[in-house]
Amino acid sequence: MNSSFFKTIPKVTQFVSVIDKDNFIAAPDDWIIVIANIRNSTKAVDNGKHKDVNTISGAVICAVKNATENRDWPFVFGGDGATLLIEPSARPRVEAALMRTRTMAQEEFGLELLIDSVPVKDMLGRNTEVLVASYEVSPGNSLAQFGGGGLELAAVEQ
Repeated sequence: MNSSFFKTIPKVTQFVSVIDKDNFIAAPDDWIIVIANIRNSTKAVDNGKHKDVNTISGAVICAVKNATENRDWPFVFGGDGATLLIEPSARPRVEAALMRTRTMAQEEFGLELLIDSVPVKDMLGRNTEVLVASYEVSPGNSLAQFGGGGLELAAVEQ
């Protein structure tokens, strides 16, 4: 498997279908879960920095895509962070891009961006899976949907 993994997943066009486990594909076990989260994001939002928090979260996704020639990685935007799946060969470029994003978050917004990565294989065997579905919102535009509990476990352990 390679970076075309997400593009090869059959597209689901009815949102209700994303709850059907048959529409999910196991993530390649050599891939990496990348987790970015803003420390104390709730406090920042309470202090009127909602837009800043969202901007940094979006910047995480943009940084990864820009660093990897706009490859179509499965990701989820969390409002106060983002989680992505990447192939191992992209790791050095992604880490460098996210370090720059972390610096920007601190210098421009005064917020701390936490970044971690966990191999998919570390989540396997812990009674979790990392499953991916592709919900096609409109022709040519798909959003990743995740299942199996692996992403959630990785995020909790961050």
